[in-house]
Amino acid sequence: SMDGNGNLTISGIVYLDNSGSLNMSTAGSDKTITYTGSGVVLAEGNVQINTNLVTSGDNSFPSNIIGIMTPNTIGFNEASIDVMGLFYAEGTVNAQKQTDIVGTIVSNYFNMGTNVPSVYQVPDVINHLPAGLIGQDANWLMKTVSWRKI
Repeated sequence: SMDGNGNLTISGIVYLDNSGSLNMSTAGSDKTITYTGSGVVLAEGNVQINTNLVTSGDNSFPSNIIGIMTPNTIGFNEASIDVMGLFYAEGTVNAQKQTDIVGTIVSNYFNMGTNVPSVYQVPDVINHLPAGLIGQDANWLMKTVSWRKI
């Protein structure tokens, strides 16, 4: 559910069938959708996120976690947005502007543009996947050996 003030509540699995696309954007100067709950959105069409998509509160993870999946493309094309969640695109993830992504992105192809988007992986998310997310029922062992910023 979504109210008129940009507050989104998610629980369980939301399925957008046929060519159902998902376009998250806001009108006016407030470019923020704040979500609570745990769930996933599966859109058969493309997904466009052109707004801040963040959880509420300082310590909202893992109580609040959203997964967005599509067999097509996920695009982040608004300048200077912050996005929190789990994103799976079988096709391509496009981040054309200065987007900060906190969570996880998985795709066959990545187009990170030329405007320095940032991705902040959250390793503990593997222990808190929302029901219905691809890989949710699998057993995984992740070990951070090393990392570096590219």
